[in-house]
Amino acid sequence: MAHKIKQLNQSFHEITVLRNSLHVVDKHDGRSHDLRRDRETIFFVLTSEVIGRDEEKKRIVKMLTQDDPAEEDMPVLPIVGIRGLGKTALTKLVFNDAAVDAHFELKQWEALQEYLNGKKYLLILDNVWNEDNRKWVEFKNLLAGGASGRRIVVTTRSNRVAEITGTIPCHYLKAFPYEKSLSLFLKFAFKKGKEKQHPNLVKIGQAIVKKCQGIPLVVKVLGSSLFFKTSEQEWTLVRDSERWKLMEKDNEIVSVMKLSCDQLSPQLKQCFAYYSLYPKDYCFNELDLIAFWMAHGLLESPSKNENPYDIVSKNECCVVNSFEENTAPGIRHVWLINFDQNPSEFLNRFGHLRSLRLPDFDKSFIETCLKRFQCLRMLDLSESTLQVLPKWIGYLKHLRFLDLSNCPSIKKLPNSLCELHKLQTLNFHGCGQIEELPKYMRYMVSLNFLSLTTQQQDPGGNGLQHLKSLQLLVIYGCPNLKYLFQEIQELTSLNTLVIAACKNLVSLPLGLENLTALQSLIIADCEQLDLSRTQGFQEKVEEDGFSLLSLGIVNLPKLGALPQWLLRGSANTLKNLTIADCVNLTTSVQWQNLTSLEKLAIIHCPQLSSLPNNMQRLKQLKIEYCPVLSQRCQQGTGVGWLNIAHASFVVLDGNAISANDN
Repeated sequence: MAHKIKQLNQSFHEITVLRNSLHVVDKHDGRSHDLRRDRETIFFVLTSEVIGRDEEKKRIVKMLTQDDPAEEDMPVLPIVGIRGLGKTALTKLVFNDAAVDAHFELKQWEALQEYLNGKKYLLILDNVWNEDNRKWVEFKNLLAGGASGRRIVVTTRSNRVAEITGTIPCHYLKAFPYEKSLSLFLKFAFKKGKEKQHPNLVKIGQAIVKKCQGIPLVVKVLGSSLFFKTSEQEWTLVRDSERWKLMEKDNEIVSVMKLSCDQLSPQLKQCFAYYSLYPKDYCFNELDLIAFWMAHGLLESPSKNENPYDIVSKNECCVVNSFEENTAPGIRHVWLINFDQNPSEFLNRFGHLRSLRLPDFDKSFIETCLKRFQCLRMLDLSESTLQVLPKWIGYLKHLRFLDLSNCPSIKKLPNSLCELHKLQTLNFHGCGQIEELPKYMRYMVSLNFLSLTTQQQDPGGNGLQHLKSLQLLVIYGCPNLKYLFQEIQELTSLNTLVIAACKNLVSLPLGLENLTALQSLIIADCEQLDLSRTQGFQEKVEEDGFSLLSLGIVNLPKLGALPQWLLRGSANTLKNLTIADCVNLTTSVQWQNLTSLEKLAIIHCPQLSSLPNNMQRLKQLKIEYCPVLSQRCQQGTGVGWLNIAHASFVVLDGNAISANDN
């Protein structure tokens, strides 16, 4: 079930990820409604994917659901085990058990709500490391108002944490026996039943499993890494690796887990290594990461004569929080985060940086960096108070990636920026003071991704229509933009278009019909936009004119009905449709012929009462905060149920209905 819900959420996520990366804030009359619910999926886990924990789950469920009227202290159950044994997976099984669901009024995962007071709840605290008893006592005091029967489950690797938190006997998670480990390994290393065709590989796999010491995480990761490997030599390299000795000596799982990284291609190793630039628990934008890989040529297929170096072994990445004396001079990628030392003294040791992320430094220092590191491919100056971007930016002839997003004080971008003919990604969304775009943007011929914010009424006058390589265009937070520039039709390579938070935008241009490469269109938070005011489309758009695969419409209060021009041309191609926070949307008459639609999400459209009838290919449906529509789509009783009963998965207000229930 978790996998299906994750797939269903992915369609909505694909529509909202760009919008959320732009830091758009939702406002719904005081109602807090977060469109980004990625953490919901942690509640779900496929029972079939957790092997060998059934008896332990039953014991824990019994411990949690047995009420003791005489209990004085709140029961806390620690689940203890080393990394990779499956503490979190087991806890998810318990969390989703039907008996647990029926026993507790409220269940919370790592999040406390104000209404805990007086409720019988189950609270899961996953991966706890804090060994300060004083803080734990303070935390428990906050929960003192709960009803009798409430429970807390703590997962931890620390015996000290278990001793501090536990009020009932700990549950110590044990390693898997060999038979269960082998079953798990074969499940991940082969397609079902295919292991019989490779007896020699199975024999090598048996030896690998014996070395995994019954740790499910190691078994799964190594099994997965060998899934596409059919050479006995490749399997033998894993079996005979020296890294197993480290695990035997120090019980160090990480060293063995690196075996899976060793199976990656050289280019994928480099991609993987760039994750080391992000600090622990850092929330990064996946689009930025992809653009970052592009800037360093990691998404291009290497030529026959090219021998990509392994960035992992050369240790060319560095994240610096404070001054480090022993930082290797060969570092090529540096991100300074919360850096309170002398940055000049630190950076002087490097001569050929390729990537540089700077926190909030003044113009003179940034200008010094631009002069010194002219081989930069990636430069991140986001979220700084920089008022003027130095004209020296034009000397970075190798620059592929430039992030100036959310710099509220920048008012002007130098024309020298347009001399960066190799620049692929330019992001200055959220720079609300920029008065106008540089004059000669037509010369930025390599731009693939462009995200912009400007006070300008007509950004098209700066040559944007000449950016023939542009694939993704984000127009965000442009308060003076009333009409999207007509020349947008000349962006014939445009694949994704996002228009968001342009509060005075009233209509879209007729030229959109010529964007035949457009596959994803997202329109969000444009309060004055009336899609029906776009004239001429009814006559000019052919049935196969558009080729949209994905459409997202979010928070358009003037939208009463989806116009024909937007949907008719994509009737045979549109697979993914998300409509959210369109409070005046009342009818679905105009979208009756979406016969290719596979994923549909309708969120907070309270006046919408029906769905189209011809969704023969619909696989996944999600409806939330639409009371009338949800009622009509109830399984078995709703008048609209037969219209969606063929879908493999349906979620109505958080309640999942799988195909097996139909």
